[in-house]
Order: sequence, then structure tokens, then C-alpha cells
Amino acid sequence: MKLASLLLLSSFIILSCGERTPSKVENLTANIEGDGWSKWGPTLPIYLKGDSSVLFLSDYLLYEEILDSAIWRFSSDEGESIKMNIGDSQRVVIQPKPSEGIGILSLYTQNSSRDIVVLGSSKQIVEISTSGGRIDKAKSVFIAGTMNGWSSWSTPLKRKDNGVWSTILELSNGEHAYQIITDGIWGVDPSNSDSISNGMGGWNSVLSIKEEGPPPVIHTGLYEKGIKIIGSEGVSVLCFIDDRFIKRVTLLSKESYLLNFDDISNSRKRSHLRLYPVKNGVRGAEVLVPLSYGSPITSTDDLDRRDWHSMIMYFLMVDRFNNGIPSNDAPVNDEAIMPIANHKGGDLTGISLKIADGYLQRLGINTVWLSPITKNAKGAWGLWEDPRTEISSKFSSYHGYWPISNTVIDPAFGSRMEFDILVKMAHSEDMNVILDYVANHIHQDHPIYRENPDWATSLYLPDGTMNTERWDDHRLTTWFDTFLPTLDLAKPEVYSAMTDSALWWVENSDIDGFRHDATKHIPEVFWRTLTSKIKKINRTKDRRLFQIGETYGSPELISSYISSGMLDAQFDFNHYDAAVAAFAFDGDFNSLAKSAIESLKSYGAHNLMGNITGNQDRVRFTSLADGGVKTTGNGKFEGWTQNITHKEGGHGYEKMQLLISYLMSMPGIPCIYYGDEIADVGGNDPDNRRVMRFNDLNDSEAATLSWTSEWTKLRSSRMSLIYGSTTIKAISTDVLEITREYLNEISIIILNKSKKEIEVNLHNHHASRSDLVILAGKGYITGNTINIPPFTAICIGKQD
Repeated sequence: MKLASLLLLSSFIILSCGERTPSKVENLTANIEGDGWSKWGPTLPIYLKGDSSVLFLSDYLLYEEILDSAIWRFSSDEGESIKMNIGDSQRVVIQPKPSEGIGILSLYTQNSSRDIVVLGSSKQIVEISTSGGRIDKAKSVFIAGTMNGWSSWSTPLKRKDNGVWSTILELSNGEHAYQIITDGIWGVDPSNSDSISNGMGGWNSVLSIKEEGPPPVIHTGLYEKGIKIIGSEGVSVLCFIDDRFIKRVTLLSKESYLLNFDDISNSRKRSHLRLYPVKNGVRGAEVLVPLSYGSPITSTDDLDRRDWHSMIMYFLMVDRFNNGIPSNDAPVNDEAIMPIANHKGGDLTGISLKIADGYLQRLGINTVWLSPITKNAKGAWGLWEDPRTEISSKFSSYHGYWPISNTVIDPAFGSRMEFDILVKMAHSEDMNVILDYVANHIHQDHPIYRENPDWATSLYLPDGTMNTERWDDHRLTTWFDTFLPTLDLAKPEVYSAMTDSALWWVENSDIDGFRHDATKHIPEVFWRTLTSKIKKINRTKDRRLFQIGETYGSPELISSYISSGMLDAQFDFNHYDAAVAAFAFDGDFNSLAKSAIESLKSYGAHNLMGNITGNQDRVRFTSLADGGVKTTGNGKFEGWTQNITHKEGGHGYEKMQLLISYLMSMPGIPCIYYGDEIADVGGNDPDNRRVMRFNDLNDSEAATLSWTSEWTKLRSSRMSLIYGSTTIKAISTDVLEITREYLNEISIIILNKSKKEIEVNLHNHHASRSDLVILAGKGYITGNTINIPPFTAICIGKQD
């Protein structure tokens, strides 16, 4: 097998020698006027923050487009619209808020127009008050929770004359877990008896905000003459083809409407029918139907890697994945670095070999996210130490996040030719390649810092304290470490240079997108500038790149970076935390269902958010799940001092399989962290970055690998799992049901994390029992019931 892989790889080397051959799409002329936006993709909906919101209209324009006028249609009544006053900055205020929860912002340029969906805020004004117990003696009181990204400092409470501490917040519908911090001490709210498990052996207080009314729900079906929209009487549906509003329909007593194929006909290879239901001022979840030359796509065979909703991502750390060329290994010869924190030899050719031998294809992924590959600092840097042990260690730059160049590939990872070969091989297998790009900081040895020290923020704050790891209160200026200067990306000369270096990869390689490190530590002007430059590439060379960011924080902070002028998506760490609590720590599925619903409300029913199994900054999921790493602390001490292995009886393998099934069943982009497909173990960084093992797997590891492959391929084969509407509900604390529907296809996923076999009645589903078959997982159907063994999942479904 190794010889065959090398021969296949050598054929790519021969074909790749000499100048890089432009890809087919790069030879195309500029897009036909009026069709370019379809190449960029439908404009992301605008989510208003309150009664009024500030917008940069340039976010919604293509390269060289000039905006002539804009009209804000805040009501279904065509007479209720406002022609907007557009200044040179194209910065406008959207008001009044849409009267029915949804409006349309129409933009007009010289040769085209587009209609952008604007969704009103559903937040409510809430006063949070607390008193009693430790609160009465407190000198300072703060609230930290899901509403502010668990920030310990951003939301203070004020003391009233009666001794009660309170604050006013705008909160979205749903449940908000929180704690009250008094004089630096965290704890539950003594004034609130409602609480939920935090999944780690403790409790959080919980505040519930009820919706003004139930959201309308619509279903769609494919018929001979069109798409039937089905819903309750009185529901209005706004219908769009990408950015073109086509009609508004209201469901009458028949409770259905036939949208004729003539209504959605167009000549584009890919467009999207978008349906937004609303009733009594409350909007429901969007329905999304991809079209091919105006016809609804009913088979995943008609999708490709450019259909981003169909992506299944695989994140690998290059140095730890596979060593293809041992001669380029470059461990740092310094006894201060323990082996766990030094280079291990993985490289770009090693990844190409795993494509050549079919590993990634068998796994079922179609998008590879590479850790940073640019040249990094050499030597020993940083220090880990803990008073509980004599063990200490410095670090090498094996991970790639300490750049001394933004365009030159580190020799330890390979050459430019080897990178081009990797991308070509991936594309030949219909896989995307996403590159991890570091813009926020550089290493102190980087020429940029040596030649322009004033391009960095100050290492010290005005009060003389060191500005390191101040992730929230100084998030745009803080340094990650004393040898990692944070760039002042608010300065034009700095963001211009750094966006140019990112664009270099677009212009000089065939990558398909970026994962952007430390997104929230970078000002919005950087993202707008970079995306504007990428739009130029899109407009002139027909290339569209996917951009996904990394932000830990509240949904409001995370979503603030997502728009058609900035990023396409971010990783949903709040959703991951809820999944860890449910699957690893035996939390309540009701809490996970509520968290998932909140994510769909915050980012959209068909969002592109990354849903992870884990990452390079977290304790391995399996070690949390089986108890190999305790929940106290951050797992670094255990990673450095213990030989963490699978803990018998902890059901770590089964819980990882449940997590995989869950992620493959939900909207968003599932992302497998390398090693999670075999339920690998480990503490926190760097123990969660062990060398990938492909051989000599034990039976449980092999079974987890097979399970992962089964569910990735299930997702890739079902339109309902990619584009379907979503209903998620907890049947009990240990049983979760997810229903995905797309046109005439339905997929029902049931997850059982209890220790006993369970029986679920299927009478609530409108599909005929005889039509349902088992598609993946474990279990069996008897009459109107389905039986699922303990610690497992099953998918059943039908398709006309």
C-alpha cells in the first residue's frame, strides 16, 4: 500500500513541476453582469440588534459596484418604505424595525439590484435583580452567563437604596444560564431557585424568557408542477431566489400554496429558493432549497464541494498527522523542551499520502482544514510549570501559530510544490482545502515587528500592568505571550499589509478558504478589507472562498463578525459546551435541545457554523467522557504529568460515537478533530495533540472509526441532513430526537445515552410507518415503535 501511494503521489509531482497551471475557473473572463452575485452566493440575512441598527452597505456590494440608491421596506404594505440617505461612508441606520419581524432592504446599482432579508430583533428588556445571603455583604456584583459569553467583568450590577443589586439587559427568547459574582467569588443566584446542571458537577442559575407566540412552521413537498408550501392558516411566506424577492404568499383555509416552477426558473447553475414564514409578527425558521438551473435538487449526487452546506470538515495538526518525508524533520535540540512539546515530523506530503491511500475518503470528509503552515520561529519559547510538580517545559513552534513569515512555507512542513500537490490531490477527490491563517499576532522574530515595532499594540496597559491574556477586557490589544506581539490592525498601514499577505494565498494557490485564528481579537475593519479584496478575486476570476472564524464569547459577539462583508461563519463553541455537558457529563438532553434551538435562532436555521468534536485548545472529549481527566482545572496539569489512557467502564467510545451522530444530524458544518474518529484520549494542550495513529487500533477504536465513517456517509447521502428543516426535542433527559425534512425526504435520528434499551413510539411522525427504514446506527423497528440499545443512536427515514 505504501509503495502504491508513493507511485500515485509521484505522478502528481511530475504533473506539477514547472509553473503552476491555472485552474479552469481562473481562465474564465469576468462574470456576466448581474450574475456575479450568484457566484458569491446569496447575501446573508441581516439580524437587527434592537429597534435600530447601523449597517455598512458596502458589505453587500461586489467589486467595482457603485450603489445608486437603497430602499428599506419595513412592512408588507408596499407603501411603507423609506428611501435611504446614502453618504460617502455608506453607513446607514436601519429604522424603524420591521413591523412583522421581517423586512427587505433593496439595493440598486447601475446594472443590478438585490433584495436582502432583514430580520428584526426578538430580544426583550429584562431587569435582573438579586439580594440575600452573600449578596447583602458584597462590595461588587457582576453577572456572567450565556448572555455575555461568561464574561466576569462586562456586566456589573448596581446597588439600589433598598439593598437590591440589579441591571437591565436585552435578552433573546429561551433559557439563559448564569452565575452571580460577588467580590470575585462565583456562585448561583440566591434570589433565583431555578437552576440547571453545568455538566461539571455544579449548578448554574437559569433565567427563562418566553416567546411572544409560537413561531410559524412550514413544510414543503415536491409536486409535478412545483413546490407545495404547507402550513397553518394565516401564515405569510416571503419567497426569494437568492437575492431576488419573487412574491409573498399567504396560506388560506386550504393551508397550502403551490409555488410553480415558472416562479423559480432561472439559468444559473446554482441558486437557492429561500422561504421565510411569519405570522402575527413572529417569524419562523427559513426553508432553503438549492436549485440547479431553476430545478430543485433532490439528490446529493448533484452537489459538490462548492456547496458549502454539504461540507464535512476534518481539522488536522500538520506536525502531528503523518510523517511523509522524515528527512525534513526539524525537532528543536533543547533539553528545556519535553518531547510532547516538540516537533514530531508530520508534513504536507504525509497528508497527501493519506489522500493517496484513501484514508480521508473512507472517513467520509470532504474538507481538510490545515493548521498554519507558514515559517515559524525556531528555538525554545514560553514555559509551562505548576507548583504541584517538578515537571516544566518550554515549547517549540510545531503547531504553526508563531509565524515569522506569512507567505513562506516552513521547511519542516514541506515546500511550495508539495503544498500545491496536496491541494491538487484534494481537489481531484472533490475535497476542499482550508488554510489556517494567523493575522492577530506574529512572533517577535518576524521581520514585520523588527522593522515596524510601532505596528504592535503596547505590551503594557496605562496602569503599568502587563497586557497579556486579557481575552475580554482588552480583547483587541492583548498579547498572547510576551514574545508574541499583537498587531494594531486598526491602523490602515497594518491591516492593508496583513490583508495583502492573506490575499497572497488566494492569488498564488488554489486553496478554498481560510480558518481565521483569534477572530474576536481583530477589529472589523480588517475583516471588511480582506473580504473586499476577496470579492475582487471572485468577480474577476470566479473563485469563491469560505471564511470561518474562531471566537469564544456570547452569540452577539460571535454573530457580529458574520455578514456578507466579513466572515461566512464561526465555530459554535457555546453549542459544543452544551454537547459536552450532555454527552460527556451525562447532562440533561433538555438543556442541549434548548442550546441547539438558541443557536439556530442566533445564526439561522441553515447556518454554516462549525460544530466540533473537539480542537487543539480543549481536553479530548473522550477523556472527559470516560473520566480519564477530571472536570476540575483545565486539564493541562493532567496532560503534562499523567499517562492518560481510556478508562474502563466510562463509556468514552460510545459517548464519542453519540457525539458524532449528533453533529452529523444537525445544521451547520460538522468538524472532526483528527483522532476523534478513533476516540483518542488526552489532556489539554499539548497532550491533546498526540501523533495520529492509523494502525494497530484496538477493537473499540476500530469500531468508532467505522461508526464515524458510517455517519459521515449518511450525512453526505441525505439532502434532508444537509438542507432540511430541523425539529429537535428531548423525549426524556437521556433520549433526544432530531427530525430533518427536505421536500419529500425525512430523516429521524434518535439518540439514547441511557444505560438501558429504550422504546420510542413513532406515531407523531406524518410519514407512513411502512415507509420508514433504518439508514444508520443500531436498533430495530417493530410496528409503530423503534427500539434503541443503550449508548447508541439510530437514523430512520423515508424518501419518495
